Amino acid sequence: MLPVSVLIPFAFVALSNPALEPFAWEKRPILVFGTEGDPQIDEQMALFSEAALELEDRRNVIIVETDPSSDLWQHFRPNGFTVILVGLDGGEKFRNSRITDPSELNELIDRMPMRQNEVMRRGRNPNMGGG
Repeated sequence: MLPVSVLIPFAFVALSNPALEPFAWEKRPILVFGTEGDPQIDEQMALFSEAALELEDRRNVIIVETDPSSDLWQHFRPNGFTVILVGLDGGEKFRNSRITDPSELNELIDRMPMRQNEVMRRGRNPNMGGG
């Protein structure tokens, strides 16, 4: 059996993507995949716009990808319209093929240990306004 220290770097390399490297350990990307002109993209972005402060507080960055030949599309292989949350570690944390309420993502993020540590360092409850 291999030591854990050998397995962890291998897992991270498998999840990494050059397009997301600038965000590693700094931001939680939310990827929105779809075709050019897809009304679902517009609807999703409107929901994200309404929740901008909450998403910013959770260190999210929204990336819309409409090019099936892009590195992101090839890496994540969405099937049509898809919303994917990527964690600080670069790993996929959530995938949905329908319009996603930002509160669903916020609740998921708030349960993550790294997010709970962030909130404790700031002295705020993650479930109380903007946490």
